[in-house]
Amino acid sequence: MEPKDQQLTVALRIRPLSDTEQEEGASVIAHKVGDQMVVLMDPGEDPEDTLRAHRSREKTFIFDTVFDQHASQGDVYRATTQRLVDGVVSGYNATVFAYGPSGAGKTHTMLGMDAEPGIYLQTLADLFRAIERTRGSVDSSVSMSYLEIYNEVIRDLLNPSSGLLELREDARGSIQIAGITEVSTSNAQEIMQLLTRGNRQRTQEPTAANRTSSRSHATQNRGKRMQEGAHINRSLLALGNCINALSERGGGRTQYVNFRDSKLTRLLKVKRNLLTMSCHLDQDTDVISDLRRQIEHLKSKIERQEHRRSEAGIPDARVAMPAQDPEEDSRLQMDETRGQLVGTFQEPPEVARSPVELEDTNMELHADVSQHLLAIAE
Repeated sequence: MEPKDQQLTVALRIRPLSDTEQEEGASVIAHKVGDQMVVLMDPGEDPEDTLRAHRSREKTFIFDTVFDQHASQGDVYRATTQRLVDGVVSGYNATVFAYGPSGAGKTHTMLGMDAEPGIYLQTLADLFRAIERTRGSVDSSVSMSYLEIYNEVIRDLLNPSSGLLELREDARGSIQIAGITEVSTSNAQEIMQLLTRGNRQRTQEPTAANRTSSRSHATQNRGKRMQEGAHINRSLLALGNCINALSERGGGRTQYVNFRDSKLTRLLKVKRNLLTMSCHLDQDTDVISDLRRQIEHLKSKIERQEHRRSEAGIPDARVAMPAQDPEEDSRLQMDETRGQLVGTFQEPPEVARSPVELEDTNMELHADVSQHLLAIAE
């Protein structure tokens, strides 16, 4: 699938139960059905409760792709992200992010472990391989930044001492993070080392859901944590609204996408690659200019030929023709020139040029006209 064919893909991954959940006797309530359906059971449903007897114990949800607790890191990468790499090398923007509450497995899916590398490392490995394949025809450079948006505050994880950073919008409407560190790199391992270093700088606080969770809206949060959770929920709500709007746009409906509701969504706003489009326009302009030069050159040659024929006293045997398209006009001009040259051979020796010179001129005009026709066809 071409990157431009589908703007948004949403996948769900069901994580296995944690050790704590197993010790507490928890049971799995999310079940994968087919490749796209998830059935969610209500663990608190009491079949003997007559007040709830008519309520369904199942909720069904549909996604583009669903992974159960047995799916490997490679399975997730191949089904969600791998196809984006060629698009990135071709100039398309792409964003991949993990979304969910504390303890859902976002860090595991994205970073993984040495034995089970996550989406980051697998993407980078394929990206550098793709760059290597295009090295002879495309100049590529890779740089990275690593930032955290927490509680509507932006921090540079590669340079935490830089303080809080702000979003800026340039004259073209592109969103930039003022002062963010950008590191040039040449291989996947360098980037993974930077990500690992930056990961240690994340805002983390033990929660009831995860000992190394980033601060969030997790269970048993109180006071300051509860206020911070409210801010995070607001950002996630803004993200969810943008996802819904983009999904509806993909279905043919025109809908306003409010990216400005949070810094996260403002940063994720993807714009067309204006630089790439400019390159194409420049190339088209060059082709048009070159075509115009060829036409003027051809016209000049024909005018000189007519002038020579006029000075030699050769009658004008042209017949008035209606306006033709450029290809037909060029063919007629070539036929006319050929006819003029034949007429010149039939003239007395004092007005005729040498056969070699005439043949050279004919071949040169034929080449110019052929090039002109090829340019038009192109």
